[in-house]
Amino acid sequence: MEELGQFIKQIQLDQENNIVVVVEEQLLTLLQNRKVQFFLFSTAKKVLQDDFINLDIENNRIKIKVIEGTEEKNLERVRQELLKSFEGLKPFLPKK
Repeated sequence: MEELGQFIKQIQLDQENNIVVVVEEQLLTLLQNRKVQFFLFSTAKKVLQDDFINLDIENNRIKIKVIEGTEEKNLERVRQELLKSFEGLKPFLPKK
């Protein structure tokens, strides 16, 4: 998870059992882009399949609503998908 730290502050469930991904402030502009929003929505729907209900973006928070009873399982799916995506981006990221 530390590899995601340069982009992601937290991945957790909130009080309503939404999956919440909090991204770094530097990505706020990116999250406001309609194409990026559509991409995130489409990707969440594809990864979570029938468990997916909705995705909302509020400031630097991406909230994903899933079917009740599937929250923990899907929280892990989201974590794994983010790690996989990060691995694909590594060659294009600046070296530390």
